[in-house]
Amino acid sequence: SYRAPGDPRELMAKQAAFARKSFETALKNAGEVAELARKSGTESVEILRDRIKEAMEEIRTGYDKK
Repeated sequence: SYRAPGDPRELMAKQAAFARKSFETALKNAGEVAELARKSGTESVEILRDRIKEAMEEIRTGYDKK
């Protein structure tokens, strides 16, 4: 029968610490992704709003010339 070397309690503690660190890293990464998505969405809306404003000004200028 195979047995891992070392104290089982020590191995469990190391596994728990690794799992906790992995979970904390995953949460941090998820937060960063959410922030990037929010920022990207905000910037996209601003670009669209500016372009719509420019298009409306172009339309008004076209009607004023007629």
